[in-house]
Amino acid sequence: MRKLTAVILMSLAASGAYADDQSPNKFGGDVYITSDYVFRGISNSDNKPAVQGDVTYSYTPLGIYASLWASSIDFSATDDPIETDWTVGIGGNFFNTGLTYDLGNVYYYYPGNANHTHPDYNYDEAYFGLDYTFDKVQFSPDVGAKVYYSPDFFGEDGSAYYIDSHVGLSLPYDFTLTGHVGYQNVDGHKTTTGYDYVDYKVDLSKEVFGFGLDVAYTAVDDQGKVCGSTLCGDKVFFTISRGF
Repeated sequence: MRKLTAVILMSLAASGAYADDQSPNKFGGDVYITSDYVFRGISNSDNKPAVQGDVTYSYTPLGIYASLWASSIDFSATDDPIETDWTVGIGGNFFNTGLTYDLGNVYYYYPGNANHTHPDYNYDEAYFGLDYTFDKVQFSPDVGAKVYYSPDFFGEDGSAYYIDSHVGLSLPYDFTLTGHVGYQNVDGHKTTTGYDYVDYKVDLSKEVFGFGLDVAYTAVDDQGKVCGSTLCGDKVFFTISRGF
């Protein structure tokens, strides 16, 4: 499976090489190496490094896009150590006001789950977000929020929603500082009795010689609702990326 993971990620990255600046059809791709795959404050790689990649297609006149993102993972839900996220959406600028919107759906698919008798770990989330950048203000503050909703969350745990909010600052020397607060609420059904928690994240990023460098601190106000202190504890992790 490790070979399959590598092939998928390299294919995703290579696909981005075919973008044409003059065409309304745009392709892009990225490859990431991270010291920990943290999703909404929880490690999905058992506090170990992960390899990730994505490829995105967009039709710029309408703002329509589709993407495939993949990551190595390490938890007991699947035999195959990979997660794939399939996304379709539409985004744009409200009447050239600078306020942008993003509307779409992401399907989380774990190939190895098919070999288990556990509840289905694959699930859908619809989302809608707004974002605005104050270009004429010092450090060009960027503020935004996005709401995700799933009618049947991971592990067939019933309806769930997640609120993602952030503030970003463009600092001197091309550094970007971003603060994030998220709130996850899950009704619970087959694997849990329901839970909610808040996660926090602060990250500092910069591009160096074409590589994206990112260091982040994350924490979770979990109180034992969804996982122990090891996977949800305060942590610092690093990510290096390259776009194609």
